[in-house]
Amino acid sequence: MSALPTPPSQMIQEELERLAASDALRRAPSHQRLLRYLVEKRIAGDDAALREAAAPVLRGGGIVVVFPEGTRSTDGIVGEFHPGAVRLADDLDVPLVPVALLGTAQVLPKNGHLHSGAGEVRFGTAFDSEGLAADPDTAHLASDRLREVVVAMREAGPVEPIVSPVWRRVARAA
Repeated sequence: MSALPTPPSQMIQEELERLAASDALRRAPSHQRLLRYLVEKRIAGDDAALREAAAPVLRGGGIVVVFPEGTRSTDGIVGEFHPGAVRLADDLDVPLVPVALLGTAQVLPKNGHLHSGAGEVRFGTAFDSEGLAADPDTAHLASDRLREVVVAMREAGPVEPIVSPVWRRVARAA
């Protein structure tokens, strides 16, 4: 097992701020390659193209997010995880960090419009990916285990809405 040196939520916030401040998402060739891959090759299942696009981002200290289901759920049930994320992490020797997203079906339903609502991101413990994709069976087993961890995080309790101090004062004044 490996541990992240910085809390994941802080890492994501810092990365988003860095990208917004530097406009790197549009200018950096590595980010452009990754975005092109995500747009053009998403359905093709082209592991080599994903590896080629993700490697410079990871080497540069960036974060690559992979949704192993390959689609969004329409019924709230976590679907089967495909082994691409496991293979990518193993090939590039980076840890896998399980992440559970809660409230997304209410905030942005599949084929729907954005709604206000509570959402939550839960981070699991990072684990070493070395050898997880040694063969197809091992990669599928690791993907199944990753799914179990994500499902357990989602089932740990309902989304806890965060109410800002400003909204608390507005509610008291009403």
